[in-house]
Formats: sequence, C-alpha cells, structure tokens
Amino acid sequence: MYTKEESREKIKELTESFEAKLDFIKTSKEYKEAQIGDEFIKPLFKYLNWNISNEGIVSPHEREFIVQAQGRNRKEPDYLLQLENKRRFYIEAKHTKYDLQKRTDYIWQAYSYSYSTQTRPEYEKVDFALLTDFEEFRFFDCTFPVKNHETLNNYCVLDWTYIDYIKNFDKLWEYFERENVRNGSLEKLYISEKKIKENRIPPDKAFLKDLDDEKNGWRIKLAKDVKKYHPEFSAEFITQTVQLILDRFIFIKVLVDREIEEDYIEKIVNKIKSIKNKEEGIIYDEFKEIFEQLDKTYNGSIFTKRPELDAVIVSNKILLDVLKDFLPQNSRYNFKVIPIEILGTIY
Repeated sequence: MYTKEESREKIKELTESFEAKLDFIKTSKEYKEAQIGDEFIKPLFKYLNWNISNEGIVSPHEREFIVQAQGRNRKEPDYLLQLENKRRFYIEAKHTKYDLQKRTDYIWQAYSYSYSTQTRPEYEKVDFALLTDFEEFRFFDCTFPVKNHETLNNYCVLDWTYIDYIKNFDKLWEYFERENVRNGSLEKLYISEKKIKENRIPPDKAFLKDLDDEKNGWRIKLAKDVKKYHPEFSAEFITQTVQLILDRFIFIKVLVDREIEEDYIEKIVNKIKSIKNKEEGIIYDEFKEIFEQLDKTYNGSIFTKRPELDAVIVSNKILLDVLKDFLPQNSRYNFKVIPIEILGTIY
C-alpha cells in the first residue's frame, strides 16, 4: 500500500516519464495502444493502491482490475474496476494520437455498456466510465439517457490532462484511491442530485420512450409510413405489421449484442448506402433474406414467413431513420447487460 505522499511521488515520476516520451508516442508507428495501458494507465491505478495484477486473489469475483474479453463485435470497454464484488467503473483506453475531447464516439461504447446496467442488481450496476489515453483523463456520469455521442461532453464530470495528476493530486487521491472508492468517494462525482432526479431514466423506460414516443417513436414512424403506402389497411393490421417489424429488429440486436450473430443491421445499412438509385422498399426486402435465414436457426414464430405482413412497403428513409438507432455507434442500449426479462415488459 502506498501512502498519499508515496503515491504523489510515484505518479509525479510517471507523468515525467510520459512527458519525456510524449512526442515519440504520438509519432511512432511502433508504439501501440496496449503499451499505453501497460506502461501508464495501469501503473496510475497501481499507485492509487489498486491490485492491477490481481496478485494473491483466487476467486474471479474478488479481482479488482479486470481486462475485458473482446468478442467479435468488440462491445465491451477495455477494463473494469471492481471492489468487494461491486463494479465501480469501466475504462476505455485509447492511443494518445487522438483528441479525446473531440472523439466522444470513443466513450460511447463504454457509456452504452454502463447505462445498460442501470436496471441490474446494485452490485452489477456501473454508473461511471473513464476515457483515457493517459494524456487526457475524462470521467463520465453514465446514469443518464443520452441520445447520441455528440452530447456526451455534457456528462463529463472530470476533464483533466496528465498535468492534473499532480496539479490536482488531492482530488485524484480523494476520488480514485482504492480505499476512498470503497468508502463511496465516487458518489461525489454524480452530476448533481437535482439534475439526477430530474433527468435520470432507467434504460427500460428510455427504451419504451424510443419505442412509443408520440412524436418520434419508432412505432409511430413506421405506422404512419405503412399507412401512407397502404391506406386500405385497417389500424389493427398496421399495428400487427409494425409490431412484427420491431420484434424482428430488436431480436436481431439482442443476438448481436450477446455476440450470437453478426451485425446484420449494420451490414445491410452499409450496403444500402452504396446503392445510388434505391427502389422504394429495397431495405426491407434485403432483410427478408436475413429473416428467412434466422428462421432456420431459431424456434418460434418471430422470423417465420408472414406473406400478408411481409408484403407491405416500408420507405427507405423511415426504415433507415429507425435502424440508425440500432447501430453500435448510435445505440445507447446494450442487451448483453440489460436483463432479458426486461424485454418482456418493453414490447
């Protein structure tokens, strides 16, 4: 264990070493992102008394500094810090060649993962995420429903550079030293109690709003569009059609987030972007082949052919508008960590 003064001295040496190498790190093609984590980010937390090597720990539940497994869809943040089987915050580590103030898309992954834990049991919830390349240290409150990464800077509660590790060392120690975190120091970093009460919405309720909002909800957009192309359809038939479309897309997103299937939504959206003259309804037609393929794998009726429902025309513009919210760079939900039973209450 380091005393506060020992920690200050060690971190001072670490920042001086970083500063001496900074130009080389930024310009060298040989200096990799993982090296920044190993040489600077991990030692920073080591000097704040975290057991970054998990030395002497037998049970995986007692590990403090967890290097996250990376699946084929690269969904999880790089590191997770936990203490006494309570998850504290995620770390998304980047190379110093990037400007992290401008590249909020880099924290989006950690944000969506953190936000999606808000309906889980208390010990599994993760309220904060750190975006850092050691040169910058940006700590975010992830308990709010954020529509897209461009507004994430509003939820950055600490925005430091490596100079602040010493300049603001008292705060660094107060908030992030292991024993202080154990005693609840991170609770001081919520944006504000008043703002929390006004704006914090759990992911299940936020998802329901995205689904059913009277102005911009996915359901109302699709229903109006189907009605435009098929004025002869009854309200009940349109409701069934829209429900089937959404059920299928949501199920695909669950499969993708849980790394069971490839991201068909992103794949088709990217494919459609490259087609100049798009026939109306072509996007949904592309998905019909995917639905047929998935029907062979998954039991149940969700992907089964429904000729009377599948024959509808859905405009490319509206479908793309809905689907963009399902893309990993835009979606604030990650169904790998949202409890599956919540889906039953959502739609």
